[in-house]
Amino acid sequence: MKKKLALILTTIMALSAVPVYAGVPATPTASKVLVNGKSKAFEAYNIGGNNYFKLRDIAYVLNGTEAAFSVGWDGTANSIALEKGEAYAPTGSEMKVSGTKDIKDAVESKSTILIDGQKAALKAYTIKGNNYFKLRDLGNALGFNIGWDNASQTISIDTGLSTVVTPTQKEEKTELTMAELKEMGVDIEIVSIYYDSYWSDPFFIEAVTFADDSPFKAISTKSVNVCGTKAKTDIFTGAYAAKYLEVDKVTRDFYLKYSFPNGVMVLNTEPYLPDYGKRNDISIEYQLQTKEGKLYTCKTNYNLLVEGNGGIWLE
Repeated sequence: MKKKLALILTTIMALSAVPVYAGVPATPTASKVLVNGKSKAFEAYNIGGNNYFKLRDIAYVLNGTEAAFSVGWDGTANSIALEKGEAYAPTGSEMKVSGTKDIKDAVESKSTILIDGQKAALKAYTIKGNNYFKLRDLGNALGFNIGWDNASQTISIDTGLSTVVTPTQKEEKTELTMAELKEMGVDIEIVSIYYDSYWSDPFFIEAVTFADDSPFKAISTKSVNVCGTKAKTDIFTGAYAAKYLEVDKVTRDFYLKYSFPNGVMVLNTEPYLPDYGKRNDISIEYQLQTKEGKLYTCKTNYNLLVEGNGGIWLE
């Protein structure tokens, strides 16, 4: 009987050690943050791959800048009212950093968000009684810039004149990193790199998805190079690609297929012979278009293993 009781108590203790979330887990953001070039300490969290900051913290650090905004709360209507250009009235709760590395429970906020009296679709979570908003959402809605330096793992918040987009500036292409694209709601995933000698048509395919709140509406590839060989791009919808190209039956927004000149892909110094079973350098430059028509570019490099049937067939 004592052994059974001990076993039951051990099981209960083991189960109680596993965290149970009412919402989703929020991991403390370890990145450095610069506000107009000056380092600031925030208690921010990463939720689902995106950085979320406390609303009142952002209002506090932007007070007195071109991107200042006030924060109001209507408990009866369960609504948060933001007024652009208005001074923020601190409550004393701002910029409190606990330094904890514990994962928190984040519950999606059901509050209505109003910006200058108009409803705004901003993703927000409540963590320990405070509202946390996706940083890029706030930047887009309130008129300040968000930057990311992957080398130093630094987030930058800029409220300078660069937030004003002139017609000339709108035509310029802004280069982003892959990490920034993911934070802005674009996920680009390598599915396979493959050579089919029967069709003499080497290719590799990427599944591209857009998050519901992504600012982008279209993507294309400006250039693709495999060990110096340039490719052309075809776009297939997810359902077609999954069926015709047998890519694990995964349905995505769409796939990109890269075909190479003359029906063959030169991956090494020997003409017309793919380098099977070895890793090969691949560089891609993407062009993305926002829903407002602004163009961005992103350059990235891969080193991937080439798969195939190991033969070559030419007419």
